[in-house]
Amino acid sequence: MPAVPQQFSVSSDYFNIYKAYSESSSLNILYRNTEFNSLFHFNNTRLYVNLGTTNSFVSWKTTQNDLKNNLELKQNYSSVSLYSTFNNLFLDSKVILNNYQQKWLFDYSIKMGFVNLNRNNQEFDVSFRKTSVPISWNLLYQAAGFNINSDQSFYLTSVNFSVSIDNLTLGLSYERNISIKDKSSEIYSMDAKPIYDNIKFEIKNRSDYLPVSFDISRTSLIMKSHLLMNDVQFSSINISDLSLLRINSDIQLNCFNIPLGLSISYNYLKGNVSGNIESWPFTDIIQSIVANRLNYQAYGSVNVMESSLSSKMIFKKFSIKPVIDIYYINPDLTLQDWQPVYLVFGIKDYNENTDCINYMLLGRAGTEAAVDIGIAVVSLNIYQFFPLLIRKDNPQNINSGNSVTIFASSSSPTKISGGTFLTLTLTKSF
Repeated sequence: MPAVPQQFSVSSDYFNIYKAYSESSSLNILYRNTEFNSLFHFNNTRLYVNLGTTNSFVSWKTTQNDLKNNLELKQNYSSVSLYSTFNNLFLDSKVILNNYQQKWLFDYSIKMGFVNLNRNNQEFDVSFRKTSVPISWNLLYQAAGFNINSDQSFYLTSVNFSVSIDNLTLGLSYERNISIKDKSSEIYSMDAKPIYDNIKFEIKNRSDYLPVSFDISRTSLIMKSHLLMNDVQFSSINISDLSLLRINSDIQLNCFNIPLGLSISYNYLKGNVSGNIESWPFTDIIQSIVANRLNYQAYGSVNVMESSLSSKMIFKKFSIKPVIDIYYINPDLTLQDWQPVYLVFGIKDYNENTDCINYMLLGRAGTEAAVDIGIAVVSLNIYQFFPLLIRKDNPQNINSGNSVTIFASSSSPTKISGGTFLTLTLTKSF
């Protein structure tokens, strides 16, 4: 195992993802994270210690229907990881503690296999891990609502295999959930075990002449859940087909003694989500009979092409890496909602919306800079997304009544901002 210095670092992330405001609706998506990391090296063992806190927040509300929906995830987490080698064998174990809504969640993982010490490459390993997914959801409708504070424990296993021939490395990995611990709360529960799997194939060429890597992966998820009030179901959420295909290639070039990194990737996301929500938890009995429930279905796909160009320049105590990314996004999304005429029979107030975007071009420009100030290395990453071109079609909307409208109409001007990402890191090696 190559020598690794002891290390301590603290970092803070801020990502203002998206903000949109209009007279009738607003949408706000925000992410914040702070981490403390330390690395200790003892002979053939590495000890990693991680402490952090994160906050992910999505808020959507409309004044037209007095509907407010908040999805928020706050958690404090800590982890301890040990990586040890014994000749050509390695063992990687990790323990994770999450403090979520004043509740402790315990996760862990263990991985073991073979490693090529000459190439510092893991040739084969199997792993097993438990991960908890916390859920925090606040729904408010006409001054009535509820909170969901729950979590689900997933048990996953994976197999990784790689083989190296000279400078060429081929790798194949597969991960799948094998079980789930149903921690049904008083208001949230899963109907059946979700089906999750991920498969990935990669090729790496480590030659000095043209270092290049290529990988392709596919991830899929099927999940069914429902909401309860006094042990009576009033809502169902079905993810019947959600999958992501990703193809990526990285090339390292040298142009006029300037190192350049070129990355090109293709992503294809498709999904189908359907369900319903009944009105009786929010209204009185008479209103519930008249407005029984809202049925909905959302389906479609998104194609994303991404290209990235970067160049890292290193000086004596300073380094800088400018990055320019271009994203081509082609969405094809449809949202349908309707209400029954009486109880579960008939259809009224049918509404269908398709996205009005034919395609869009987004840019992201930023830089990663680091400076050695003696007592520590200070790193600052700044990125900003910005629109380059948006091609719109006339939205295909079918509206047979006063159904809930999620997106602001064209007559209601919308102010949009966001796309700013900042990371500040202090690292001390000793």
